[in-house]
Amino acid sequence: MNSSMIFKFLTPIFILFFATYSSAQSEKLDYKNLLIGKWEYNIAYDTIAVVDDGKNRSENFFFTDMKISKDKIKISDYNEKLDGHWELKNYNQLFIYLKNKKVLKYSITTLDNENIELQIFGFPIPTLGFKRK
Repeated sequence: MNSSMIFKFLTPIFILFFATYSSAQSEKLDYKNLLIGKWEYNIAYDTIAVVDDGKNRSENFFFTDMKISKDKIKISDYNEKLDGHWELKNYNQLFIYLKNKKVLKYSITTLDNENIELQIFGFPIPTLGFKRK
């Protein structure tokens, strides 16, 4: 097998790899850009209940507001405000690292310019919904 045949064989493989990789990176960047902004809890999500058997407790908790900047996040519930930073993994997994050393982990099930829907890892249904302020 000469070098031109190898080149002809490997070229489509490299093109496919880079096209797939750049597409995934583009989608992750789109999600990151959509996340940036101020979000408030959408009251419609009060109708969703999740049974907690107490065995699989998580550090996730209910919060009413979040403000996301390029790399920082501020979340608040009715009692306290917490600061930290955030990371997007696999384009749809939101990890929030709070300054108090707690880590909140969510799957993003819906994200558009007006709404975000978060699902706690392991729960069968989305549990938090926010609308853009």
